[in-house]
Amino acid sequence: MEDTLVSKHVLDMSQYAGKGKWKGVVIVWTVVLFILLATRFSFIQTEITDFAISVCGVQGGTKNANFLIKEFWVALIPLAIGTFILWRRKQSFSEIRIYENSMGFVLLDGKEHRVRHEQVYVHYGKYQKTFWIECAALGVSNYYYYWGDFSNSEVLCDNLLRYANWNMSKYQKQ
Repeated sequence: MEDTLVSKHVLDMSQYAGKGKWKGVVIVWTVVLFILLATRFSFIQTEITDFAISVCGVQGGTKNANFLIKEFWVALIPLAIGTFILWRRKQSFSEIRIYENSMGFVLLDGKEHRVRHEQVYVHYGKYQKTFWIECAALGVSNYYYYWGDFSNSEVLCDNLLRYANWNMSKYQKQ
């Protein structure tokens, strides 16, 4: 008995590779470095301290202002870690194909790899605008995807709800 194709959905790679992948990183680094540079000027340091004292009082305001002025570079540590993680993340597939008894992932090498529905775990992401997908057998990592980033997103949603594994207890990693 042959497994018939129910639907196929191509991922818009512009948000997951190349410029789209780094756009948010560049914006955040620009803002943080601007704040870091701006707090080096003495007249800005004075304004920050005066504002903090007027809002929080002398002791709390001075403490908060001193952190922003002298120790803001600490914010670069998680920013650098996040950038490194994003740099290491690889997009693993470019298309999802849903069959009656299995799911196919077209990996970046252009080949389709099919697995049973139990080997794929899917669940909703933020406010059901995204979904999270994992398939350990193929190395498809746990990552949120926006429904709209796939072609025929309404059909994808309906077919994932109908065919995919949404139950963690049924998930088979092998």
